[in-house]
Amino acid sequence: WHMTSFAALTRNAYGKGWGYFLGTVVAEQNFYDLLMKEILGRAGISIDLELPQGVEASTRSGEGKKVLFLINHTELEQKVHLPQRAYDLIAEVEIEGDLTLDRLAVKVLRM
Repeated sequence: WHMTSFAALTRNAYGKGWGYFLGTVVAEQNFYDLLMKEILGRAGISIDLELPQGVEASTRSGEGKKVLFLINHTELEQKVHLPQRAYDLIAEVEIEGDLTLDRLAVKVLRM
């Protein structure tokens, strides 16, 4: 191969952090999950959720409060296991354990 002397992924120190460059598209979806786990771990960021493919999670926190936003971008019902009890701010109910996200649904949870 004419590309064997080139790296597909590089990581370089910059200032107090690291910069990553991915110069390819990887067919195996698991690669991106593992890469993000590596990057977040190196940054000291822990992830408490295991998300199914197509489900997005985002948190906002401040003044002792934390809100978790879950978005199901798929046409399928998805299940997410919550690591702790939460309060659904839209449905106004307590949730514990497994949460079902309807297709294309959004949940806003106070953690």
